[in-house]
Amino acid sequence: MKKLSALAVAAMLLFGIGLTACSSGEDVDELQKKKGTIDKITDKAAEKVVNKIRNPMDKARAIKGLSDQRTEAIDHATER
Repeated sequence: MKKLSALAVAAMLLFGIGLTACSSGEDVDELQKKKGTIDKITDKAAEKVVNKIRNPMDKARAIKGLSDQRTEAIDHATER
């Protein structure tokens, strides 16, 4: 009996999803606007990912530059 009720609930859920997916009734212009929105969201997400990668690399380069400057200063100090 539990299997039958679980199967009935699953069937109703799939039927409901099918009805809402097929009955959007939206115009082509509205779909193009949504596509533009999706592209904007995708671009923002890509920008965030690039920044999360680029920022630590930029910091590491800056620290390497400071390290090189410090090494040069030490070399000049020991030459005297």
